Amino acid sequence: MKRFVSTTLLDGLDLPVAPRWHKGTLYFSDMGGHRILSLDKNGRSSIVCALDAEGSVWMAMPFTWELVRVDKTGEITHGITMPKGKGVFACHLGGDDRRTLYFTSGLSGTLPESSKTPHMGFVDSVRVDVPGAGWP
Repeated sequence: MKRFVSTTLLDGLDLPVAPRWHKGTLYFSDMGGHRILSLDKNGRSSIVCALDAEGSVWMAMPFTWELVRVDKTGEITHGITMPKGKGVFACHLGGDDRRTLYFTSGLSGTLPESSKTPHMGFVDSVRVDVPGAGWP
């Protein structure tokens, strides 16, 4: 078996997840740090917080069983609390008018180490006031 050696590009993060590459930049969520970051090809990082038309971002918080909307100042302005034990893993603003917040969730036991318990994941949605912005 061939083995590869990884290189650390950025450290000091709390819980980085969901990496996405777009036009020469890596975007990812630091869930534990309550922020979305970008990392360019030269290793420069910055916080990215403009996912709805008002410059706020919705974030999934799987360990506190909620979705939160954080404005440009870092204030949590809206929240959706899930039943205890139902973690929220990812979200996206979509629909025809971009005012539907879609999110994936799962009951305790749906993490990779518990994959022996099938059929405990969900895709949910809720209508929100402010539409999404930028590329979907």
